[in-house]
Amino acid sequence: FHPNAPITELFEFVHNSLTDAVKTYAYELVLPPDQVIKTKQENLTFKGVGGMIPACTVRFRFGKKITPKLDVKESYIRSELIEKYITTDITSLRSDQLENVVSSNDDAQSSNDKQKEVQTNDSGNEAKDKQLLKAQIKARQKLEASKRRYQKMNE
Repeated sequence: FHPNAPITELFEFVHNSLTDAVKTYAYELVLPPDQVIKTKQENLTFKGVGGMIPACTVRFRFGKKITPKLDVKESYIRSELIEKYITTDITSLRSDQLENVVSSNDDAQSSNDKQKEVQTNDSGNEAKDKQLLKAQIKARQKLEASKRRYQKMNE
């Protein structure tokens, strides 16, 4: 939405995206951390709403007075919108840089071998190779740290 667009466009978009069962319940649109967008005035713009920044996430929640008795498996969003806008193919902006990230099953020795391979690479892109190596090492360290945290949580 454009910053000078009326805030009512957001409410219309959300209302048109919901399934018929969900439309019957009272709901709110919330800005982070917990600022409810209360007004639906035609002359109020996104720029005029405090806290509304570019690429801001607007959350949807049911009104506090109503607890909907919807089946958990039932979707809140119309299926044709899910098919159009939501993908199951998850990609990364860095995927081309991290193609050769060491898998979690490899040990530290294979990581050292890869470091030696990159260091002995005779291409003219040594700086790029070093940057790739650093990214690989950092990704592996993050993966190992998250595994340790997960194991501690499950103990």
